[in-house]
Amino acid sequence: RFWYRFPTGESGADVYDRVRTWWESAVLRVNQLPSSDTGCEAVVVVTHGLTMRLILMQLYGWSPKTFHTVWNAGNCDVYVLRRLSSAAMRDPHSPGLRGTSSPYALDADVGDSPCSSIELVVELKGDGANRAHTSSRGRTHRRTLTLENYLSVPPPRTLQTEVVRGMIAQQHGLPVDDIVSIDFEAGRVSKFR
Repeated sequence: RFWYRFPTGESGADVYDRVRTWWESAVLRVNQLPSSDTGCEAVVVVTHGLTMRLILMQLYGWSPKTFHTVWNAGNCDVYVLRRLSSAAMRDPHSPGLRGTSSPYALDADVGDSPCSSIELVVELKGDGANRAHTSSRGRTHRRTLTLENYLSVPPPRTLQTEVVRGMIAQQHGLPVDDIVSIDFEAGRVSKFR
């Protein structure tokens, strides 16, 4: 979806380029001027959900894969981007934007937050019918499960296996120790088939 270009239209990548150019030239350039009286105190952007996701994608440095896990904003959702202090921007543990120099971060206390989910293929102990009996023989089975709140996994997300195992166990009522492996590509890459 991100790369697909509609006939006589644009791809998500095309819109991403336009959004990034606008953000850097019209918003960041003005708001990073040293004189406080020339910067904007507030910027209101009214846009479609896809464009908002693309703004967040470039701010947070999301990959196209992560972008696809994020839902479009609901009708009348409001995302508030709060300007970070200089100290917060230097703090590596700040809730700001990892890996970018943008002085803005989503403020979920004031506005809405994007929802995200991803389908994963999880290998579990047992055969799915009688876990206690079959796990003693070392059998496993695979299930496709949806992981909600994927954006809460710290980047790089696909390397956070223990965090994701805990989230899957909690969201699906599974014992953590029954989760043998997690396929983040959900079987789409032959290495995992």
